Parts: sequence; C-alpha cells; structure tokens
Amino acid sequence: MTMLANKTLVREKDISPLSSASITNNKRPKWFSVVTVASLLIFVILNILPTSVLLLQESRKHSSKNNPKHSSVPNDSLNKLKLFVKNCSYESEQFGPWPWWVARAYFSTPAPDIVAMGDSQINAAFIQADAIALNQSRDCVTDRNCVALEKSLQHLDKKYNTANLHLVNLAMGGAMPSDYYLMSKAFFTKSHHPKIVILSLSPRSFLDATLASASATETFQFLSPYVDMVNLVDYAFSNTIEKYFWLIKNQLAVFKYRQDINLAVHTFVEHLFNSIHNTALNTQAEAVLFNRLPIQPIYGGGGSVAVGTNVVTPNPRVPFRGNKPEYERRFAQLKPKTLAAQSTYFLATLQYLRELGITVIVVDMPMLKPVRNLLPPSFWHNYSAQLKKDCQDNGAHWLDLSHDAQFSSPTDFLDYVHLNAYGGQKFIDRLAIFINDSH
Repeated sequence: MTMLANKTLVREKDISPLSSASITNNKRPKWFSVVTVASLLIFVILNILPTSVLLLQESRKHSSKNNPKHSSVPNDSLNKLKLFVKNCSYESEQFGPWPWWVARAYFSTPAPDIVAMGDSQINAAFIQADAIALNQSRDCVTDRNCVALEKSLQHLDKKYNTANLHLVNLAMGGAMPSDYYLMSKAFFTKSHHPKIVILSLSPRSFLDATLASASATETFQFLSPYVDMVNLVDYAFSNTIEKYFWLIKNQLAVFKYRQDINLAVHTFVEHLFNSIHNTALNTQAEAVLFNRLPIQPIYGGGGSVAVGTNVVTPNPRVPFRGNKPEYERRFAQLKPKTLAAQSTYFLATLQYLRELGITVIVVDMPMLKPVRNLLPPSFWHNYSAQLKKDCQDNGAHWLDLSHDAQFSSPTDFLDYVHLNAYGGQKFIDRLAIFINDSH
C-alpha cells in the first residue's frame, strides 16, 4: 500500500499543470489585485480565525478547571432564554419546534419538583397513562404534567400533596443524552432546579446509526446559544470543518444574537401578514392531524408542531405495530464517534446534576425480545456494567427494566419498544415505587 501510494504521488507531481514553464505571460490582468486580496481574506478566515477561536476555547477550558463555578449557567443566559421562550412568535402562533414547547413547559411549571427527560419511549408511557387516568385526550405538545405518576406517588405516600407537587415531562421523540445535557445546563442553576430528575435511556441512546452527530438535533440548535459547552464541543460534530464553522459563528455578534434577530423578524412578519399567516397555519395543522396514524403523536419527531396536532385519546386498544426493521437500521452500523460522544454527554449530565445536588434516577427502558436480540449478549453485559458504574460513581439511582420479566408481553406494547396504555401504567407504578424508595 505504501509503495503504491508513493508511486501515485510521483505521477501526480510529474503531470501537474502548475509548473513554472506553464506561466509565460508576465502581464498581470486588471483583476489580479482583487483576486489576491480575496485569496488573502479567505486564507485569514480559514486559518487565523479558527486558530483564534480555538485559543479562546482553550482559555475557557483552563478557566473552567480553575473555577468550578464556571460550569454553572449564568443567570443572564437563563433569563435571556426565558425571555425568548415567552415572547417569541411561536407563543403568539402556538406553533413551534419541539425544543421550544419543552422549554415552555418547564418555565411554565412553578418550582418543578420532578423533571423527566427522555425520548419517545418514556413519553409514550407518560402520555397514554395520563389519558387513561383522566379519561380524556392529552396533547403531547402542551400536556406535560405527568398526572398518572403524580397519582401513583400520592397513593404510595400521603406526603405527596397535589398542591405542593409539580411534575413536568420534557421527553421528546429522538432525544439523546447530548440533549439531556443541554437541557440540564440551560434550565437548571444552583439556585433554581428540581429536586428529582429522571433520565430514560436505551441502547438507541448511544448507538443510533441514523444520527449524523450530536449537533444535528433540534435541541442542540435551539439551546446551544445559551450553553457554554466548554470542552464538550469537541464531541458535538462529525467533522472538524463543521466544528470550526460553529465556533466561529458563535463568536460573531450577528450569530451570537441570532435568537434576538429571529424574534424581531418573526414579530415584524406576524404583524404584517397576521391574518394570511394564521389561516395558512390552521390549514396545515388540520392536514397534519388528518394524515396522522392513531399512535403517531407519541413518536414526536422534527419540525414545528401546533396545538391539537399531536393528541392521544384514552384508548388503550391500539393494534400492535411491527417496527423491527427500524431498529435493524438504527443498530446496523456501530459508529464509535456516536457512542463516545453520547457516553461523554451522559456522564457530564450526571456530574452536573450531582454538582447541583439533584437526586437522579436513570431508567433503562423495557423493550421486547425481538429487538433486544438484535444486540449480542456481550453488548448488553458491557452496556449494563458501564451504566451501573457511571450511576454509582455519581450518586445516581439506576432502575434497569431492559430485561424485566414484567414487560415481556406484546400486550403491554404499541410496538417492540414503546409501551401502550396498560404497559405505561405498569411502568409508572414501578417508577413511583422506585422514586419513593430513593428519595
């Protein structure tokens, strides 16, 4: 291979058209100076600016090591995020991306006691169990107060009083540990944080081959302007060029304040085209609702959503859906970068929550055997051992339901990995017992 590579280099050198003999005209065209200046500018942008940004990042890393308080979210960032969430055009339109709805739910909950973060697996359990508990439809977009879990906790221990207990579900379809880290850093501070945080996981959280990089999620794009990522920025991107561009744009004022610019533009458009715009949104919402499958709302996904387009009815009898091929694609290729990045973000989340004094409960979600068997026993052994160690090292409580016999029947599932209303209530009852024993 080396010899072949060397021969290839020699041939390329021999046939290079850019030799001294090929330059015969000494008269420079008028536009030569313009090209020279442009080339110099491009060189500066591609070489000097990235180096400057990296030096700044290294300075921040050194500062954070010498000053532990640097890892906490400054109050001005938190206040700025609250202001944007409350006043942006998404609020007036009731139409926005999932991370905005999640942030809205958290900031709208007075002094949250229990916060749950996860993907569609835990969201399916919460939203369906809530619909059954209240015997009414629940909107995945706005109804995030975990009624069934609250009732289960109150049944176990009378100290959980309805008036004093506030729960909020921040789960989103496709969420990853990197998203949990960003939400934790953006929402929680030393002076304002919940008592308990529930983090749900599954192998997909670390192995999803369909995820390009941590920076590809909507949560990253929405919350990263408000979070000082410090050295964890190295794990957010799939390549160096993408990372450099993100670092550069976050140092430029026009990008640093892009949320403010977006807010101003949205407000202007809203006032200028209010009636036409709202009519279009209502038509779009109706079309989305009409084309949805009965269980589609719990899966979430990307893009903006409106109130009323992701509703789950109190109907426990939903036909089982075979989705094994989906997980064959997700587990088809081991991506070491994804595994390393998400493992690092998960550990950083545990460390940050411990620093704030929050009780953390990590739940390894149940799934049926056909999908579980897509991963070899050796993976499950290493996976469980590492999760257990990370939790023990950071004072977190680990509830392993991945192989639990109580969740082995398809009658408790919508598909191979998502619980239905019956399984969801069983899950919540188990979770309530575990919370009660851990807190």
